[in-house]
Amino acid sequence: MYEAEEKLRQLLLKQPTAEMRRIIFWYDENQSFVEEVDAYELDGLRLIKVTDQNLIWTKYQIEKAYPEESFLLYFDTGRPYDLENPLIDIYLYGQEFKMDAMATLLDEIGMNDRDSEQFFKDHAIFFQNKRRQKEFRDLVVTEPDLTYEKLSLAMFCVLAGVKELSFSILCEKLFLERAQDTNLGWNQIEKFANASEFWVMAEHKYHYTEAEPNMKDFLMSIFVTKLSAEFEGKIPANWEEWDMQPKNNSVVFLNRWMTHTSGKNEYIVVADYVAELLRIDKFLKRKPLEFVGKSDSFREIDSYLSESIAGSLCETSIQFGYLEQLILSRRNTFWQEEFNGIYRLLLAAVRLLKGVSDWEKHADNSDLEFLWRSYQTHFFQVDQDYRHFYLEYDRLGNLSDVFHDLQDKIENFYRTGFLNSFSEKWSEAIGTQAKISLPGVLPQEAFYQNFVAPFVKEQKRIIVIVSDALRYEAALELTQELNDSHYYVVEPSVMAGVIPSYTALGMASLLPHDELVYNGKQILVDGQSSQGLENRSRILINKFGEGKANAFRASDILQATKAEMREAFVGGQVYYIYHDAIDATGDHAASEDRVFSAVEIAKQELRKLADKLVNHISAANLILTADHGFIYTRDSLQKVDKLTVKREESLANNRRFYLDHEEGQVEGMHTFEVTAVTKPKVFAHVPKGTMRLAISGSGDKFVHGGSLPQEMMIPVLKIKAERGRDTRKKVAIQLITEMNRITNIVTYLSFLQLQKVTHETLPRMVHAVFVDAEGNLITNEVIFQADSTSESPQERVMKEKFIFANKKYANMTEYYFIMKDAATGELLEKRQFTIDLFYVE
Repeated sequence: MYEAEEKLRQLLLKQPTAEMRRIIFWYDENQSFVEEVDAYELDGLRLIKVTDQNLIWTKYQIEKAYPEESFLLYFDTGRPYDLENPLIDIYLYGQEFKMDAMATLLDEIGMNDRDSEQFFKDHAIFFQNKRRQKEFRDLVVTEPDLTYEKLSLAMFCVLAGVKELSFSILCEKLFLERAQDTNLGWNQIEKFANASEFWVMAEHKYHYTEAEPNMKDFLMSIFVTKLSAEFEGKIPANWEEWDMQPKNNSVVFLNRWMTHTSGKNEYIVVADYVAELLRIDKFLKRKPLEFVGKSDSFREIDSYLSESIAGSLCETSIQFGYLEQLILSRRNTFWQEEFNGIYRLLLAAVRLLKGVSDWEKHADNSDLEFLWRSYQTHFFQVDQDYRHFYLEYDRLGNLSDVFHDLQDKIENFYRTGFLNSFSEKWSEAIGTQAKISLPGVLPQEAFYQNFVAPFVKEQKRIIVIVSDALRYEAALELTQELNDSHYYVVEPSVMAGVIPSYTALGMASLLPHDELVYNGKQILVDGQSSQGLENRSRILINKFGEGKANAFRASDILQATKAEMREAFVGGQVYYIYHDAIDATGDHAASEDRVFSAVEIAKQELRKLADKLVNHISAANLILTADHGFIYTRDSLQKVDKLTVKREESLANNRRFYLDHEEGQVEGMHTFEVTAVTKPKVFAHVPKGTMRLAISGSGDKFVHGGSLPQEMMIPVLKIKAERGRDTRKKVAIQLITEMNRITNIVTYLSFLQLQKVTHETLPRMVHAVFVDAEGNLITNEVIFQADSTSESPQERVMKEKFIFANKKYANMTEYYFIMKDAATGELLEKRQFTIDLFYVE
C-alpha cells in the first residue's frame, strides 16, 4: 500500500457519520504522485484528475451526477488563488489533503532553506517518481554539508544506478556503458536531470573543458592524460587534444579503479574499448622496453612487453639483470593475473640462460668435488629453471612464434650449453675411478645410521617419507615452501646416491641393514627381499619388533581418516611411507613429457602428507628423502645420443646402466663397483655424460641410473613441526632513492633488498605509501615482493611507481613516506618528504 493511500484511508475514517460526504482537494505541485494515484483503492471515494479541460465536467459530477458521493479531486498543479479558482465554491465546503513529498524529504535530510527548495523545484521532473525519491534520500540522508553539487551528483547516481555518492564511481559506470554501447544511465540523466551540471563536475574534477562534451571524448581524455603522465608527455600528436592539465586526478582516478577489486572486470571492458580506439598496438611498435614498462593501462602493453622480452632472450646479447627486474616488476601490475604464466615462463628462461652463462665461466674446471659442490649450491637452479620453463610452456596455449623460438633456444642452451657440458666435465673428473668419493658427503647406504638411528636411540618416533625420483632441485623448492608456511623448520642436506641410481638399489639402501646382497634378481636386506611394500614392512618389523614399526603407501595415508591413522601409528617408533608420483609418470613413454607436472603434484601431495601426519597423529619429526633423481630433456634423442653395447650377461639394466660381474672398463662407459652391495661383487656400467644405452622401444627422455648429480644427489629434508614458531628472519628492505622532494605526480622510488632469500632468510611482502601529517593517504598504496635469490645487489634493486593526488601541498607541511611489512604491519621506514607539485583548481 502506498503511503499517501494509507493517509487518505485514515482521513476517511475520521468522518463523523457514514452519511456525510467528503470532497477532498489534493494539489500535487511537484507531480510526485501522478504515477501512483490511479492505483489507489479507496472505497466510497471517486477519483477525478482535474485539469483545465474538465473543470465544468468535474463540477457537474460533484453537484448533479453524484450529489451524495465523496470525491478525491487530484490536481497536478499548485493551489490557485481563491479569486482564480473556478471550483472555489466547492473548495469552501470541501477539505484539502496535503501530501508534500518534497517537504518530507527536505525535513528528512535536514534541508529547509530557500536555496534547497529551489533545487527541488528546478528538478521537479526527477522527483515525480517515488523510487527515485527514496534512492535519492538513501544517498544523501547521512551526507554532511549538502551542497548544490552534491545534490546534483545524487540525482546522477540514482539515474545511473550507482549506490554510492561518488563522482568517480559514477564515471566508471557511465564509461562502462559507453564501452558497451548501451548508455542507459546517460540517457536517464539527459531525460530527468540537467546534463550540463554533469559536465561542470567533469571540468571541476578532471579539468575536462570541451565546448561540446560527450562521454566518449571524456573517456578518451581520462586515459590519454594518464598515458601522457606515465610516458612523460611523449604521446602521438593526434592524442594531444585529449591530454588534460593538470593530470593528477585523471591518473589517480584510473589507478583507483584498477586497484579496486569490485571494479576490475568493468575496467577490463573499458580499457579494451579505449585501446582499440587509440590503436595502442600501433603506438607501441618498436618502442623500447624501458619506455613501455612505465605503464600498465592496457593488456596490449603486457602483451608487447612479454613478446619483446621473449625476442630479446632469443638474441645473442642479453641484459640478464635488467630483463629479470622488468619481469619481476610486472608482478604487481593490473594485468598480472592474465600474464602471470607468461611472465613465470620468461623469468625461468632469463634465469636459465643466465645460469648457463655463469656455468660457461666455470666450464674448464673438472675437479669432482668442485663440480658436486657448485651443483649443490648454484647450478641445480639451471635444472629447476628448465623445469619451471616447461611447466608454464605446457600450460600456456596459443603462444606466438617468438615463444616457440625461445623454446628452441632454451632446449639448445640447456642440453648443449649446460647438461652436456656439465656431464662431460663430470665424466672427465671421474676418469677411471671405480667409485665416486666425495669428502664430507654421506653415502646413501648410511642413511639409516646417520638420520634415523639417533631418533631410535632417544626413543623418539620418526617417520621417513621416501618419494621416488624426488630430485634435489625439487626437494630444495619444497624446502622453501614448507619453511614459508611458518609451520615447519626444514633442514636440507644431501647424500651421494648409490650407483646405479635406480629404484631397487636406492630403496634398499635407505632401510636399516647390516648387509645388502644381490641374488641375481633382487636386493636382499639382511636376507629379506626388499622388493615391494610388504617385504619392506617385514624388514622393519624384523628390526624393531611387531607393532613397533611398519611401512605404508603414501596414497593410503592421504586417503585415511584421522581415526584410521591413529590406529595405524599407535605404539610404534619407526615408520617408512613410500610416495610415487614422479617416477610413476616419467618411467612410461606415454607420460614422460608430463614429468614436470608430476613434480608439482608430488610436492603438493608431500605437503599434504606432512600436514596430515602432524595434525592427525601429532608427528613432530619427519625425514623426507628419495631413492634417486633423474635427467630429462624435452626434445627426442638422436642416434648419436645412444650407445650400443653388448650386454647379454647383464643382471639388470635400463637406458642408463647395466649390471654384471665384469670389472673391466667398457668403451664410452664408466665402470663402478656397487659398494652398497656387500656380496657378491657386482659392477655397474654407466654411459659417460648423458648418453643412453640403445634399447628397443620408446621412452628415452626421462632416465636415471647413471652417475650425474641430477641422478645421484639425494636430498634429505629433516622436517620439524614448530607450531606457532618461526625464528627465521625476513630480508631487509631499504629505500635507496636519495631525493626528499617530490616534483612529479608520477614518481618512481628505488628499493634495495639487502640480503638474498635463502632457506634461512625469508622473503618479505612490503607495503609502501605516502601520507600527510594526519596519516591520510596522498598516493596509491604499493605492495611489492622482495624475494630475489640473486647474489648481486644490483639485481635486488626494485623500482616502484607512486601517483600523487591532485591537491594543494604546502611547503611547510609535513608529508611522510611510510614502508611496512605487509603481513605483520611492522614499520620498516618512515621518511619526511617535501612535496612541490603544481595545483590547478
